[in-house]
Amino acid sequence: NVEQDHKQLAAILNKADATITDWQQREREAQQTQTHLHLLVEQLRLLAPMQIPVEQMSALHALHLTVGVMPTANLTRIQTALFRIPFTIIPVYQNGTGTLVFAATTPEHASILDRALRSAFFEPIPLPADVQGLPAQALADFEQREKDVTEQIHALAGERQQLATTWRKSLLPAWNRARTCHTLAATIGRFPRQGQVYLIAGWTPLSALSTLTATVQATTDSRAIIEVLEPDETRLQVPTRLHNPAWLTPFEGLVTTFGIPAYNELDPTLLVGVTFVLMYGMMFGDIGHGLLLALAGLWLRRRKDSVGQLAPVLIAAGVSAVLFGTLYGTVLGMPLLSPIWVRPLDSMVDLLLAAVVAG
Repeated sequence: NVEQDHKQLAAILNKADATITDWQQREREAQQTQTHLHLLVEQLRLLAPMQIPVEQMSALHALHLTVGVMPTANLTRIQTALFRIPFTIIPVYQNGTGTLVFAATTPEHASILDRALRSAFFEPIPLPADVQGLPAQALADFEQREKDVTEQIHALAGERQQLATTWRKSLLPAWNRARTCHTLAATIGRFPRQGQVYLIAGWTPLSALSTLTATVQATTDSRAIIEVLEPDETRLQVPTRLHNPAWLTPFEGLVTTFGIPAYNELDPTLLVGVTFVLMYGMMFGDIGHGLLLALAGLWLRRRKDSVGQLAPVLIAAGVSAVLFGTLYGTVLGMPLLSPIWVRPLDSMVDLLLAAVVAG
């Protein structure tokens, strides 16, 4: 019943969506909190040596105060550049090539001080607005908060795995069922019907006939009538499905490049595979080039796409090239070894005749 299936799927998806949305919201909030705390910790770590409460640094009305780090070498130059205005620059502590400084002036000279500091490569440290007390004490508190939030994020990651395990049992069958219903809905309109009866015709390999019959009867509660016709009983062109061992399957691409054999024709995959490998080795026999080609095939085996399916062909061609390269004594295009058979450049006519005979 399509309507009943739809209701069941909707109920499962709504429940899963509510659970997963709640988890995503908690993870998002934890990530935002962690980012905020990390910035505060970095700011407080720079301010930690100072024995001035953080809230007092930002509560000055008669002074323009800024805190930051600047290159130590620029301290003398910046003080010389500001001799025309009242100011004070207090080095707090040096860290590597930089020094943490307090820079202050009157509010009306704030723009001059800020401009001079920027020219001296001053990097301001924003004072945390939601921090009180001495920087060192606040640093310890916020470091612990950051640690707690990090542990919370790790716990949420474990909860995600648990959610995946829990919901996989119901969502995977629901997804398969939805995909099946979608396929049926998209396909069924292409077949003739009379009322609620549909006529569906198609081809299947003989080896899969029993499985197909059982699946159709199970899906339709045994309300389907299946008639099997032999290929000779129809006037339609029978589709061809190549069937070869796993080691020979990659060579099917060479066959289909020139066309798919008809249903009653011989599958030439074995012949094409053997002759292709031999002819490649004979024409491009070289130990170095063959090894490179075989290594490229081994590297492509990791890929799962159509390019990766060609890896066995490259490996076989590379091995053949190595074997013939040994017979030719050729390494990377140079005759470095004594030939066991012939040298290609000295026996081109013989090799061409051998290729014609093999062809």
